[in-house]
Amino acid sequence: MKKLKKILLIIVIIFLLAFVILSVFVAFRGKSIAKDLMQKSLNRKVELESIKARFPFSIEINNLNIENLVTAKRIIITPSIIGFVSGRLGLNQMQLIDPEFFLVRNEDASWNLPVSKGKGKVFIAGIIIKNGILNLIDKRVEPSGFSFKVKEIELNLHTSLLSTSPLNVSFFLKANVPSKDEKTTGTISADGWINWLKKDMKGEIKLTDLDALAFLPYYEKYLPSSLKSGRIFFNSDLIAKNNDLNADCHLKVEDLMFEKKDEEKSPAVSFLDIVTGGLKNENQEITLDFTVKTKLDEPRIDVAKLTGSVVAKSLGQSMIKNPEETIEKIKGIGKDFESFGKEMLKKKAEEIFGAKGNQEGQ
Repeated sequence: MKKLKKILLIIVIIFLLAFVILSVFVAFRGKSIAKDLMQKSLNRKVELESIKARFPFSIEINNLNIENLVTAKRIIITPSIIGFVSGRLGLNQMQLIDPEFFLVRNEDASWNLPVSKGKGKVFIAGIIIKNGILNLIDKRVEPSGFSFKVKEIELNLHTSLLSTSPLNVSFFLKANVPSKDEKTTGTISADGWINWLKKDMKGEIKLTDLDALAFLPYYEKYLPSSLKSGRIFFNSDLIAKNNDLNADCHLKVEDLMFEKKDEEKSPAVSFLDIVTGGLKNENQEITLDFTVKTKLDEPRIDVAKLTGSVVAKSLGQSMIKNPEETIEKIKGIGKDFESFGKEMLKKKAEEIFGAKGNQEGQ
């Protein structure tokens, strides 16, 4: 018993000495080393106020600023002893408190994310974000830069450091999205897990009370006329088995209103003409249920197939409620498609023969 107590005492003393040595080293050299490593790896200017060791074996960085990429009030890093013993550089957890991210998508679809110049990979088993903010500027959708914010981000990602890749990943996300006028707030949430070895997944994504005007540039060209208002509610149950991913989706749009259509600028018909003009109920709501089938490791959406499925289901529901009225609407849609098809053929012919004419002229 005495021998066991001595062994435990020696372990405690070694543990405390290691922490003291780490604290002294971090206090005198930690700031310059961390700053230099980040600047060389990210090729960005890095500023930080202080760095210190936390008991038992964590490192705290205060007031970090990576140029044009992220700022954070506090970052807590916990190294992985298992990773260190196995000869791999790994972190058990990285916790970012009050971070603010700045992402820019350029006109060529590239992002402002730095390409790491480091030779070795750092494996992170867990990432936690508390009260984060995402600022996104998209110059691809608008050359002048369309921007929006996602606020109060709470994120928890967890995987394992025992393998060379994150085979099992659990995730939780919740964030608030301000409306265009910033008077109301919608929410985004996601929760679930992924097994990359078996290519299985189970999860859920929810969008609640999002302002349709806040993301208008992404779908404005598909609308039949200028959008005045709309609130989006969406949820999707994601289930994957052996890489086959099924997403059962439910979409509801409330308070959907458009301005008077400009015939010169708008196409003769669009998918939303069919849905909004023909199937919108008296409460100005559209409710759609549809399923997306794709692959977990390479997710893609067949827009044509999805559109056809949604329209078929919507028209079927409308036929049950108001068969005579729906038939008249379908007739009108048919005429619009005929006009739209002729216009598209005309434009295509102009593109083809115009291109040939330019080549001959050269």
